[in-house]
Amino acid sequence: MLILTCNLAEVLRLRNTLIIALEQAHVLEDIYNSQMKLMSKEGTSRFKDPFNFQNYIANNGENFVNFIDEGPADDIKIELAVNEFDPKLRNCMNFTDSECVKALMLPIGLEEMRAVV
Repeated sequence: MLILTCNLAEVLRLRNTLIIALEQAHVLEDIYNSQMKLMSKEGTSRFKDPFNFQNYIANNGENFVNFIDEGPADDIKIELAVNEFDPKLRNCMNFTDSECVKALMLPIGLEEMRAVV
């Protein structure tokens, strides 16, 4: 129980760090886009498609249900840099859903949160 409480405190700290980073990234992206417009250049601030990684699944995916790659935040469009690397990491980044908070309290959820931040 103590581990889950400590993990929750760390998740809240990382959530605040993520909010600050998103605000800073939004401001810097606006500055970059205005500079590109001023210099009559074209530039992109994000990759359009995520990197493609091949996952090995034993027995060709038979009887395999992927609970990790689908989550409550899957349908929400969140402008995170992790979308360029692995968009499935943001599945539990919906802090208004109790299931996401429960998933983030677990050690693997905390590691995913650190990867997102």
